[in-house]
Amino acid sequence: MYKAPLGDKKTGISPAQRSFWLDRGSVFHLLMEAHNKGWSKEKTDAKLKEGQFDAKATQNGQALFASFSQRYNCDKRFSIQQWNESNIASEIEFEAKIPGSPHSIIGKMDELISYCEGTTNSDAGLWVGDYKTANAKATENKKRIEFEDSSQSDFYINAMRLLGRPVKGMLYRVVTEHVPSQHYIIPITRSESRLDVALLNIHQTCEMIEMMLSTFSAEKPWPHPGSSFPCNWRGINGRSNCEFETLCRRPSSELTQADLDQFVPNKPHLSLME
Repeated sequence: MYKAPLGDKKTGISPAQRSFWLDRGSVFHLLMEAHNKGWSKEKTDAKLKEGQFDAKATQNGQALFASFSQRYNCDKRFSIQQWNESNIASEIEFEAKIPGSPHSIIGKMDELISYCEGTTNSDAGLWVGDYKTANAKATENKKRIEFEDSSQSDFYINAMRLLGRPVKGMLYRVVTEHVPSQHYIIPITRSESRLDVALLNIHQTCEMIEMMLSTFSAEKPWPHPGSSFPCNWRGINGRSNCEFETLCRRPSSELTQADLDQFVPNKPHLSLME
């Protein structure tokens, strides 16, 4: 995500019907936060109720959390860090100013962890930790390729280093829906040159968004490449994987109530975006 100098207060819209995998992952992350921060059962249950998650997704998320907890609770290779004097580094929101740019990058990281501390392992050190849930089709090699290609690591590694946290990279811990669940530990590192280019790309994207808003407004469709995910991927039913396909390339004046009924006002999930 990015944050422009002035910030746009419009909330936008989100699909009214959330996907199963999004709810499953949200439940899992909520339970991880509850575990790391020592929430009471009452507070955890209240947060789950507040989320209004799909029942099956909730059940699956709870099962994956139970498997993850059993796998790592006594694993001394991982040690979650303190973010500051009063907060543990779990589900922490951050804002990092981009050097030489009026823009910032903001986000929320799963955890900041020390991995293999006290060993001679080449991976030992400080890492941005990230949890991932996956279906039973996932393999370690598929997930490794996915994470190597993803810009997510560029974003988080840059942000943490700009904030003075000398992370080695991003460490993914994946739990799958196999029976029994499989667990993959996948460290991802980035070269300094790739990180530098990523910061330039974020700045360029922010500048482009501001230019499009000031030149064309948000009411008219903007050109965008259809060659990348999710636009370039369709399921076996032929439908696009993009939840906004019905609105794409259409001006606001053309949209009907039937179009808008598929969406709800977007509630920012980061307080920094409010």
